[in-house]
Amino acid sequence: MALEQDQRISEVNKREQSRLRNFIRRRVPDPRDAEDILQEVFYELVEANRLLMPIEHLTGWLFRVARNRITDLFRKKEPENFSDTAVADFERRVIIERLEQCSWSQTEAAADLNVPLSTLNQKIKRLNIEVKRRRAGEGAEQG
Repeated sequence: MALEQDQRISEVNKREQSRLRNFIRRRVPDPRDAEDILQEVFYELVEANRLLMPIEHLTGWLFRVARNRITDLFRKKEPENFSDTAVADFERRVIIERLEQCSWSQTEAAADLNVPLSTLNQKIKRLNIEVKRRRAGEGAEQG
């Protein structure tokens, strides 16, 4: 049983490691932090497997764990290490990904991001205002 679990984890690692590493590196500026996150994701997989946690969509689960670890990293970092724009861009990507690409409701996205629904609604409102402002600026430049 344990040997079979080890083989399954090894197969998943071989199959998903490259894609997951690229996914993390595109979002995390420091390569050391990216590698740490990658190791944490696979550690969580080993722990979930050891505890016999059922994982229905393994690839999706791995990427969700990676996104959560990236979010944790941005929350832990000192403010001077990341510009407000970098943090806002990351938050924007995560919110858009949850709502549009994953077709999640705002309630599901808030739960996954571990923020109150009202906070997510405020962020969405600010993002919409920013998008409108940028579009207005682009229109003025073209006109």
